[in-house]
Amino acid sequence: MRRQAQRRRIARSITAALLLPLLVAVVLFGPIPALAAPEQSSLQDVLTALSVKQEPADYVVIVDTSASMTDQGRYQRVRSGLSDMVKALGPDDRVALITFDSTPQVRRSLTALGSDRQGSISSLPAAPTGQATDIGAALATALDVMERGEIKKRGAVLLFTDGQIDTNPSSPYATVNSSGWGPLKQRAVKLQDSHDIAPWRSR
Repeated sequence: MRRQAQRRRIARSITAALLLPLLVAVVLFGPIPALAAPEQSSLQDVLTALSVKQEPADYVVIVDTSASMTDQGRYQRVRSGLSDMVKALGPDDRVALITFDSTPQVRRSLTALGSDRQGSISSLPAAPTGQATDIGAALATALDVMERGEIKKRGAVLLFTDGQIDTNPSSPYATVNSSGWGPLKQRAVKLQDSHDIAPWRSR
């Protein structure tokens, strides 16, 4: 238990230090209040009623698929929460989906939602079975997606993980002091300088 708590503290400190300039939803279970709100009018409903034009945004969603995500139904809660989230987005919003355990995998490139909202997350695995958790590699892949081509002025990286860093010691993100974090932070800062991106975290 003490070791798990230490890993979670490391994960929080890494994410805060690296991505404070970037809009990141870090769900470290805990409830998911932002995705599990009671039935109510969506933001789009309010904006439409007020005749306010909503500017499309880019969302890069990163989901931990290591086996530890099965604890307390975490993974299924993520799947359900993401289903609710994409319903609330506009058709011109773009969503990319990345899953990760020992290595990240881009399941969906940054593509407009259109009318097929649920299709954007249909490639999520039915269950998490990975044997490692390389959060840094997943974040690096998310930055790759955002740096590739033209991204919209507004954007977010949403990271869903239990915060347990458990990866190969040779990974450049194996510990809080590993060499890969510095360059990754520089890339995040550069994106923030040219886009309307601000920090947000959900516990």
